[in-house]
Amino acid sequence: MASSSSPFIGKVPLAVITNGPSDLQRFKIEVLGIESWFDAIVVSGEVGQAKQTPLSLSSPCPS
Repeated sequence: MASSSSPFIGKVPLAVITNGPSDLQRFKIEVLGIESWFDAIVVSGEVGQAKQTPLSLSSPCPS
């Protein structure tokens, strides 16, 4: 697992929003060992919208 040097991990909710096919983006996150750093991971291939659209940006937000 990658070591964390961010002062925010565990202190504020963090999300990553990434464009691309789900399998490729999830593989990159797994290889980097950073999945546990985030409270939400939004992949455009899973929500059907690319970054910077309202749906992709609101997906990690609580209802």
